[in-house]
Amino acid sequence: ASDQSLLPLPLPFPSRHLWTLGDLLWGTSLLVSLMRSLAAISNVTKRISVAKESGNEESASALVRQRWTEVLGAVKTLCDLALAVHWLPRGAFLWSGRLSALWVGLLGTVSSLIALWRTLPRHFR
Repeated sequence: ASDQSLLPLPLPFPSRHLWTLGDLLWGTSLLVSLMRSLAAISNVTKRISVAKESGNEESASALVRQRWTEVLGAVKTLCDLALAVHWLPRGAFLWSGRLSALWVGLLGTVSSLIALWRTLPRHFR
């Protein structure tokens, strides 16, 4: 709002620094979330092996569904992480500011569709 002069907020520094800080914090949060998802996938995979060895097929199939949900969460986080890097100032890190509108739209759409699927009640899936 301050950038568009809607709210007269005098800042002692350009607002782009706040945007960059926000993007860095967003990216850091996404990295932590991705590490959590990968650890959960590994844990569930081990539990699937144990369930299959013990002959508990019902438990194994429930764990396979849980792993699928974790994998989708990791894909969503990767899409969001790619967007977070893109929104950093151009040339600051990896592909920051270099993705085409097609890639930004595709990554955002995939992330949004996964988020919508995860919010649906189980009987609609």
